[in-house]
Amino acid sequence: MRQAEQYVRERTGRNVDVDHLGLPSRRSGDRTPETFGEVMAPYGKAVGKEGEKDTTHELYLPDMLERLGRLSLSAQPILPPEGYPGDAFELPGGERYGVRSSKKHGITIDRFKGTKSYTGQVQKWHWRPQ
Repeated sequence: MRQAEQYVRERTGRNVDVDHLGLPSRRSGDRTPETFGEVMAPYGKAVGKEGEKDTTHELYLPDMLERLGRLSLSAQPILPPEGYPGDAFELPGGERYGVRSSKKHGITIDRFKGTKSYTGQVQKWHWRPQ
């Protein structure tokens, strides 16, 4: 969670604190790392408001921070795919995603389909200003 707050602070210059949000996550006793799907698309349905395309969704900042925090608990930084303008991460099950700052949409989380290029992205979540 702190990593997500720091990322947003560095990219936007905004100070954020998500401790008080009380957003749902796994039970504290469960040590199994969450998959990308469990965090960003539980039950196969992408979280957030549908965006411009069927592969694009929008999240309010507190929800995005909470989800970035959950992903970062077990993610390892990796080299980003060729041409990707942000940071890339891999989860224990091999799923890969990226976090970048978009001039048009602000903070963006990209779920990658492949590992060779940025064009392998299949889903993305943008920060939705309130």
